[in-house]
Amino acid sequence: MKIFLIVILLIFSFQSWTNADDIRDFEIEGMNIGESALEYFDEKYIIEGINDKNSFKYKDNKFVSIGTINNYINYDSVGIVIKPNDKNYIIYALEGTINYGKKISKCHEQQKIIEIDIDNLLRDEISKDTWEADYKYDPSGKSKVKYIDYNFVDGSAIRIVCYDMDDNFIDPNDQLVVIVNSKQFMEFLHTL
Repeated sequence: MKIFLIVILLIFSFQSWTNADDIRDFEIEGMNIGESALEYFDEKYIIEGINDKNSFKYKDNKFVSIGTINNYINYDSVGIVIKPNDKNYIIYALEGTINYGKKISKCHEQQKIIEIDIDNLLRDEISKDTWEADYKYDPSGKSKVKYIDYNFVDGSAIRIVCYDMDDNFIDPNDQLVVIVNSKQFMEFLHTL
């Protein structure tokens, strides 16, 4: 029943995207790209997130992903990607995460459902790429990732990812992550 409810909620949350003119119109748990994280969190919380050893710092500390937990409707947690030195705390990406423990097949099932829903909601001029790879941050090479990207003309993207994590990795939890990436953050990711 919980999975059915999540599917229904995801479908309804994606429906507002069909009329979107650009990525800033898309939201995860009410948050949008290009807004200040200060609209949702106080500055002390954001600064603590930037400095938290568990926050993911990207190459050269250009961006940081801060995990937030706030009794969300669709996701177990939401990450906000910001520039750590930006005092306006502009959101460059949003990451909604659902944890699956060691049930990667459930993750792949949900990923497929979301893919079909987005295929039906977005216009034809949005290109789609699907691929699988080793998780680059697992030196053992045993953790795997399955990506589905929806690429907008301006370079922004929606990404649906299943992480199949090795039991010996730091966080062995399999996860589904739905990501809304700004053009600027996608350009940065392509340099990695």
